[in-house]
Amino acid sequence: MKIEENFIQWKGTDICMDFWCDCGTQNHYDGYFAYYVQCKGCKQVYKLDTKVMMQKSELNKDHSPLQDED
Repeated sequence: MKIEENFIQWKGTDICMDFWCDCGTQNHYDGYFAYYVQCKGCKQVYKLDTKVMMQKSELNKDHSPLQDED
């Protein structure tokens, strides 16, 4: 899978996120301003990056893609 170049500017929007820490703990977060999260198991703090992994996809009727504002 290729990682495309992108940048996310977090603007305090809400998030629903699951992640598995290196310590083995499964974490779940629902909330706003998720710039940093802390593992409930080992208490390690993680900074959410400004990059996400992207995959090329075929457009179909189930997709509603965001389009550039230009």
